[in-house]
Amino acid sequence: MVEILSDMTMVWVTVIMTVLVVAAFTKANVLMIEWELRASWKRQHIRIDDHAEWNSSLIQPSSKQYRPKIPSLIDHKKNDDEDPILVVF
Repeated sequence: MVEILSDMTMVWVTVIMTVLVVAAFTKANVLMIEWELRASWKRQHIRIDDHAEWNSSLIQPSSKQYRPKIPSLIDHKKNDDEDPILVVF
């Protein structure tokens, strides 16, 4: 009788441990699938943002301000201007 009780106890312990292990692996698998879905969604969102910046960069150069070069003192001292070849009086 004691042997039957110990065998039944071991069977139930084995069943409970198996259920707990299967539940843990199932939860880990579901979390991994959820993480992969979120990561792929973020990747697609980043791609959309990259395209938005790329498209908006095509519009920006027309609104960009260009400033003329401010001559330095060295530029003032250099006289690159040539004398005129033909002098008209």
